[in-house]
Parts: sequence; C-alpha cells; structure tokens
Amino acid sequence: MRGSVVEFAVWWLLLFGCYLALVSSYPPVELAVGAVTAAVCAWLAALTRRAERLRFRPRAAWLRWVPPMLARVPPDLWTLARVLARRDVPTGFDEVPCPETGGEKRTTAWHALATLALSFSPGTYVIRVRTGRPDKLIVHRLGKTAGLTRMMRR
Repeated sequence: MRGSVVEFAVWWLLLFGCYLALVSSYPPVELAVGAVTAAVCAWLAALTRRAERLRFRPRAAWLRWVPPMLARVPPDLWTLARVLARRDVPTGFDEVPCPETGGEKRTTAWHALATLALSFSPGTYVIRVRTGRPDKLIVHRLGKTAGLTRMMRR
C-alpha cells in the first residue's frame, strides 16, 4: 500500500509540475482544476502500470541520453519549420535495436525511456516497438539520421 501511495504522489508531482510550467497565471480555480486533473491522471498511470504488470529498472548510464536529447530540440524545430514552409526536407525511418539489458524489467525500462528520449524532439518520433531478437524501435525522422538514434545504437 505504501508503494502505491508513493507512486501516486510521484506521478501527481510530475504531472502537476508540468501543468504549472504551462500556465501563465495561477488563479485558485485553475490550480484546483490542474490538481484534480493531475490526480486523475496519476491514478490512471499507476493503475495502468499495475494492470500491465510493468516493472522498470532503468540504468543510470541511460542519463547520457539527456544532453543530446535536449540539444536536438533547436535544430529539429528549424527542420520542422522548413517542412511546414514546404521546403524539401528528407524524411525516413530508422531502426534502433534494443541492447541486451539484463532482464525483462530493464528491457521494459529501456523501451519506455528510449521512446521518451527519441520522441521528445519534434524531429523524431517512435512509431512502433518491434519485438524479437533483438527488439527494435522504429523511428520516423525529419532530416538526416538524428545523433540520438546513432548514440542509442552503441
């Protein structure tokens, strides 16, 4: 029971924090709506994880994805602007193989965090996880192969 409360609280703090970062003013009614919405979403996230029996065991080494993930945002926004202006920008698909992670919990964590990292920037989006030996993430990209997809292959 204690773990469920902690999980709910972590989800709620993350979701409500994101909400606060997106609003420009903080009237009490909006804060209440944001808090209730974050609570409902936190409850659904925890419920879904339990229903799917998802267990995550991320590795600290995967934090190396954060700097390139953030660095990709400005160039990908420029590429997206060119696409919207109907300039000729190459697109394509990449396959990012899942490394041997040491168990189902680590593989599940890698899938989730790699999908987040690759889909964070507007230039790449994970469209599918293909299971097999090895599992692969199928990524749609704007422009040339993103450095993050190359780095994740290592």
